[in-house]
Amino acid sequence: MPNCRHLKLATAARIVGPDGRVTAVGPRDGVLLAWLALEEPTPRTRLAQLLWPESEPESARNALRQRLFQLKKLLGADVVSGGATLALAEGIAHDLARHPPCSNRSFACEEDVALRAARCRY
Repeated sequence: MPNCRHLKLATAARIVGPDGRVTAVGPRDGVLLAWLALEEPTPRTRLAQLLWPESEPESARNALRQRLFQLKKLLGADVVSGGATLALAEGIAHDLARHPPCSNRSFACEEDVALRAARCRY
């Protein structure tokens, strides 16, 4: 695929563009992308709650909207698509596909997502 982007999430979160350019993404963005890679379509409100558990729902939704905008600005393309339900955009591959289902991976558990998100506050 000429426009394919590859998410490298098993280690430090980064995205390899179609031209081979590697772009690092922040920890919270890495958690967001890893969640979508493993869980697939997820309601926007659920993601906001998982990533900003200490925030009021409206603030969490705004924070998610800003993260998605910043990711698109950083990468020059959408890596997440959808409206009320979000998923990885078409043409986005990732390195977590070869790992066991997320129910067997501790970093994909909701509690761990919330802990990782809490460590990523900025």
